[in-house]
Amino acid sequence: ACLFVDMVFRHHGMPLDIVSDRDPRFTARFWQEVFTLLGMQLS
Repeated sequence: ACLFVDMVFRHHGMPLDIVSDRDPRFTARFWQEVFTLLGMQLS
């Protein structure tokens, strides 16, 4: 998640579309960390 924020978000902004197989082990943990790094909370 840190690498995503540093290399993608900071240079290109948040992607408009994200393709995922919706594996809950990836989505929950990854996005929770991304939002934490951006200073946001998921509800």
